[in-house]
Order: sequence, then C-alpha cells, then structure tokens
Amino acid sequence: QCVCCLCVICGCGPIKEVQQGYVGLLIEFGKLRKKLGPGLHTINPMTEQILLVDLRAQVINIAKQALLTKDNVTVQVDAYVNYRIFIPEFAIFKVANYIDLVNFMVQGVMKTIVAERTLTQLLSNRKEIEKAITDIIDDKTDPFGIKVISKETQSVQLPESMEREMAHVAESEKEAAAKIIE
Repeated sequence: QCVCCLCVICGCGPIKEVQQGYVGLLIEFGKLRKKLGPGLHTINPMTEQILLVDLRAQVINIAKQALLTKDNVTVQVDAYVNYRIFIPEFAIFKVANYIDLVNFMVQGVMKTIVAERTLTQLLSNRKEIEKAITDIIDDKTDPFGIKVISKETQSVQLPESMEREMAHVAESEKEAAAKIIE
C-alpha cells in the first residue's frame, strides 16, 4: 500500500494511451496544461485527466429539410458536411458541442443561400452554391478551431406537382421538336 501511495504522490500514476490521429489535452485541476501527441503518457489520476480529440476528417449528415427558394418553391434538401479539427483546445473549450455547432451552422447557411436563389439557379449551379456554402461555414467555424472541408448535397427533391409539370413541359418540347423535324 505504501508503494502505491508513493507512486501516486510522485506522479508515477496510470499510463494512458493517445492513438495516432488523436491529440490528448492534459487537464490539471480543470485547466489545460499541455497537448499530448500519440504515444503512452503517465498521469496523476488525482489531479489530471486526458481529453482525447479526434483530428481526422469527420462527416456529419445534415437532416433533410424543407427550404424555400427565391421564387417560392419548397424543395427538400439532404446534405452532408466534411470537417476536421485543427485547433483542439478551441473546439473543446470555446464551444459546448462542436458537432451541433457545425450542424446548425450548415442548416442556417443553407436556408440563407437557397432563399437567395431561384429553382433554376439552384439546380443548374449546384457546385457553385455548395462552394459558397462551404466558404461561409468555414469562415464561421474558424474561431472554434474547425476547418470545413466540403459540403455536399445528396439530393434535392421537388414537390410532386412541380415534377409532373416539368415532365409535361419537357414532353411538350420533344413533341414540338418532332413536329419540326417532320
């Protein structure tokens, strides 16, 4: 028992592992003491703890949401965003939940950008719009140590009535072209 007490008092406590792709934040009495790289580290369990932060690229699925375009068409947009943490102490200590932060920022920026575009612009300039959204979100998350790599739209669903109308217009255009050819 005396040997164990001496080990704890001297700081030869348990050994904790930080794996490759992570960084460990050594917290002593509630205050950040230093960052720990991959490998084995000894800590004093009475006064210290290690928070592991994943530095690898992460993906968040953005739930399907109904967005209103500039020309008052409601579209269902499903997307995902890729991000990574580049300043771990900011991501942990400047925001309560960085995953929710990124998720809600993406949803808000998507609503704003889609509301500024017509349906035709939304469907024809998809890559341009995604880049604009990515740049805005990246600027907003930089103070929190988060780098947004990309935002990708999985699907844009139109209302059924709009799909039927567009199909009818396309069919009419094909019939008109066929009559001209005849």
